[in-house]
Amino acid sequence: MNDYKSAADALERAIALDPDDERLKKELGHDLLEAGQLDEALKVYQQLASDSPRDPSYRLWIARIYRAQHDFPAAEKALATAQLLDADNLEVRDEHVVLLESEGKIDEALTAMKALLDTLPRRGYAGRDSNARGHLVRQLAFLYREAKQYPAAIDAFREYASSTPNRPMRRRWTRRCRLWQPIGPRATWPRRSAKRRLLQRNSPTTATPVADCNWSWPKYMSRENAGMR
Repeated sequence: MNDYKSAADALERAIALDPDDERLKKELGHDLLEAGQLDEALKVYQQLASDSPRDPSYRLWIARIYRAQHDFPAAEKALATAQLLDADNLEVRDEHVVLLESEGKIDEALTAMKALLDTLPRRGYAGRDSNARGHLVRQLAFLYREAKQYPAAIDAFREYASSTPNRPMRRRWTRRCRLWQPIGPRATWPRRSAKRRLLQRNSPTTATPVADCNWSWPKYMSRENAGMR
């Protein structure tokens, strides 16, 4: 974290010399998030959104930060602006699901996630989102679990397991589907970077796997390597 703080300090000095460099500002926002300085990162993304009002990605980051701060009305407002700019954006729609879940609206989150999955083919989804459906199916499984719809959760886990091209990973997920059952409060999550924690789910759950307690999708939902992000 200290390295990110030092990097952010260096970027701030560089931006002072070239205040119009958008790339430097984006890197500054990233490093501030990694350093856990959400308020400072929020100011950076707000400035970027002001400078590029047609870019939905900055509104999306603003929504994520507000969500992490549990300022749900502000997150909804920022996300609504991103939706107006690009209603079909996969990341924007996915963040809508995460926000609903964070607000405890699990049924609405399930409906939104299933509608999102309906827009993605089961096979052959090309480009940077080639793994998007599999990751979203896994997220759907955890939503089913939080809704205590355990058979549907296991079916979704199995679909994810069968879709991954990594054969050892597929076997491991299939085995975990067999072992999994609701047993009470969630186990401690593994340590992750500040930015990953920001981008993960933050709503509580009442179930956890029997074996390998830390295998499940992180509680704020990572985007960095999930076809998002």
